[in-house]
Amino acid sequence: MTFSKNSSSLNDFMDRVSNEFTESRSIFGIDVIVFVAVVVVGFILLGVVLKRRVRKTVRFSAAIVLIILALVMINKVSLPAELGENQTTPATQEPENIPEERNEDDNGGQGEISDFGYDLRAFQDTISPEEALTVLSSMPLFSYNDSCTDTYEREDWKHWSDFDNDGINTRHEELIAESLSDVIMTATGRSVSEGLWDLVYTSGKTNSPGDLDAEHSTPLGLAHCIVDSMGLSLDENTREEFANHPTLTFVADKGENRARGAKSWADSPWGDGWFPSNRNMHCPWIAIQIQLRDEFGMGITSDEKSIAERILSECI
Repeated sequence: MTFSKNSSSLNDFMDRVSNEFTESRSIFGIDVIVFVAVVVVGFILLGVVLKRRVRKTVRFSAAIVLIILALVMINKVSLPAELGENQTTPATQEPENIPEERNEDDNGGQGEISDFGYDLRAFQDTISPEEALTVLSSMPLFSYNDSCTDTYEREDWKHWSDFDNDGINTRHEELIAESLSDVIMTATGRSVSEGLWDLVYTSGKTNSPGDLDAEHSTPLGLAHCIVDSMGLSLDENTREEFANHPTLTFVADKGENRARGAKSWADSPWGDGWFPSNRNMHCPWIAIQIQLRDEFGMGITSDEKSIAERILSECI
């Protein structure tokens, strides 16, 4: 895994781990008490395996248990939320294709495409395709400054704040708001441990918040590049408002979110254009970004505008 220049240090990674511990009392997505207990048991088992005075059968059994424990933990581990947003595109990665025009036969016919994703809670406050096209027509055009990635500092966009001072940050507020069932909170009452969510970027649902990231539909790295390239000036409070906006933020499949990084739907300094694999989401996913860019005075490139116009027009 490679990271952008300003996020590659060990200190940055440790800051993210520290934030996760402070906000949800977890380490790598695992409750801190469980994490510590597993580490202690792991070291005890390792000591048994390495101690030659212990019978071979006991050492062998300890080794098996240690391997099983390690595999279970690896499956449960989750990097700090949205760490993948700072990933650069690997040199060997194939360019990601912009979706072609829909055929009537796609997904069983255009009329059966799940209201183009607008029925999901993630997009319940998103403007319609018609409204998005109207907004799009008056958005200022700009060109990206390719060096904007060098000046991006994620910490400048304070995220996962607790605006209502109820002990629950934006990330977990979104998990509560978008759950299709009543959520179960951890013992601290500060974070969600179970519920039922749409994966959004892929089809299907999940009961585990560990499968999800709280996604900025316009990634913070991309927002920085828009602001930098347009010569805009957003103060600290405005950047924090953007990073915690209840409409901009939604929960989505962790794997696809991290594969996206900070990319736009067209080419940008963060890499080739990217779209969710779930085509039903393309219309509201484009619309929500146009909605928020407009609200914060951000523009659009000519390539982004052309692609957005085509995608949105297919949803009307």
